[in-house]
Amino acid sequence: MATRGGAGVAMAAWSLLSARAVTAFLLLFLPRFLQAQTFSFPFQQPEKCDNNQYFDISALSCVPCGANQRQDARGTSCVCLPGFQMISNNGGPAIICKKCPENMKGVTEDGWNCISCPSDLTAEGKCHCPIGHILDSNSGKWLLTRRIFLVDAVSGRENDLGTQPRVIRVATQISLSVHL
Repeated sequence: MATRGGAGVAMAAWSLLSARAVTAFLLLFLPRFLQAQTFSFPFQQPEKCDNNQYFDISALSCVPCGANQRQDARGTSCVCLPGFQMISNNGGPAIICKKCPENMKGVTEDGWNCISCPSDLTAEGKCHCPIGHILDSNSGKWLLTRRIFLVDAVSGRENDLGTQPRVIRVATQISLSVHL
């Protein structure tokens, strides 16, 4: 029985020693291990980006726009400055803008072409279009139509002339050719 009791005491001592060793190991090395696994990065809010930056959702930070660009209305991409036309667009700051000629200060609604405007420009550099008129971009003159309305091609609903639809098709009683 003495051997059996001696073995039991030895196992209990070994268990106690093992528990202390594991505890000491955890106290010494676990904080360092956990510290090595943590990381942080500065979080910027989209509203904090400057006008010449856009919020890159993949990096959660503000990224500078390229030359002759500013952030778009949503702040998640870049657009050409007024008086500049877009000649390449690969998203974010990966767009290329080119200055419009002096006699064509405006740009089309999509920003791809320079046009001359018969009246004032908007803050975005687009032609200001009076209610009830459309711009014939070929002649640079206003066309007054008796019946014209815009149809939102996504929803199919008629849109008033005061707001811009997402994608438009022009429905009139006259024939219009649209050059894209």
